[in-house]
Amino acid sequence: TGHVHPADALLKLRASIPMSCTLILDEAYVDFAPEMAVGWRMPNTVQIRTLSKAYGTAGLRVGYWISEEQWVDKGDQLRTQYGISNLSVHIAEALVRDPAYS
Repeated sequence: TGHVHPADALLKLRASIPMSCTLILDEAYVDFAPEMAVGWRMPNTVQIRTLSKAYGTAGLRVGYWISEEQWVDKGDQLRTQYGISNLSVHIAEALVRDPAYS
């Protein structure tokens, strides 16, 4: 939505919906406000992030999600076979491993 919601509001939202429903949080800008990252505190929640904003790599088209292990296989099912290039994958891996860059 492009709106920043306080952590307590997100925690209340998670508590208000059944645990059988997965809460998906768009955290594309969380690198600029790390205190807003609350997904890791909430079960059955998926955080979607991108390298485009904080790393300045929009052309790579690399995104990722953070979740409980049960969602890893689901992500593999949703991901397209040819989603991003091998070059993008290698650059993204190098970026996240280099603390000086972030």
